[in-house]
Amino acid sequence: MQIHTNRLWLRWAFALGLVSMTACSGTDAMPPSEPMPPAELPLTPSSPQVNPGFLHEGAIDGALFSKAELPPAESEKLHSCGKLRTQTLRRILVSRGVSLSTGGMATLMLDADQILGVANFSGRLPENDRNATGSLTRLYDILIAAAVQLVPDATTDRLGTSPACRNERLFNADGSCNADGFGCLVGTPVSAKEMERCGQLSADAAANTNPTNGRRLAVAAVAATYFLCD
Repeated sequence: MQIHTNRLWLRWAFALGLVSMTACSGTDAMPPSEPMPPAELPLTPSSPQVNPGFLHEGAIDGALFSKAELPPAESEKLHSCGKLRTQTLRRILVSRGVSLSTGGMATLMLDADQILGVANFSGRLPENDRNATGSLTRLYDILIAAAVQLVPDATTDRLGTSPACRNERLFNADGSCNADGFGCLVGTPVSAKEMERCGQLSADAAANTNPTNGRRLAVAAVAATYFLCD
């Protein structure tokens, strides 16, 4: 009887020991708590504010904008006016009576694809969506070469013989710029500001006894405003 009682007591003591050990291990093995997120600091008058407008840095028309909202006209131009596809520009020039395979134009077009960022399908490279400095330089040269073909001399105006601009003239008989002719050249009505600049370029060259170059420069300058955008 005494032996049976001792065995029962040992069993109860062993069971109580296991319960105590489990309870202790449970408190020591609590999962680590997640770190608290940092408290958000309230904005103060000296805190940087977010400008909802378009942000730009650099000189634009002589004014320096540094992380400031631009006027709507400037923002619209910079965000909606991108690179004109090279093949599209070629088709426009050809339709205006420009040959891409003669004279200086042929030389400029010889290796133009890589410089102008034309798509390389074999290399799986898309066409650039913005003009680089090198491509802009080449495009200006192309437009000057096109102007040389359209205005071969001071008395000849070849725009009117082109498929897209029949009987249109870039310059009037008195040497002034013709708004309808330039509108046909670029495919949209030309602003009064551009027509004023066109007249100034022609007049300045005429005063320097070289009206032909003045007209060519005027044609290239107006075309660049609409075709090159960047």
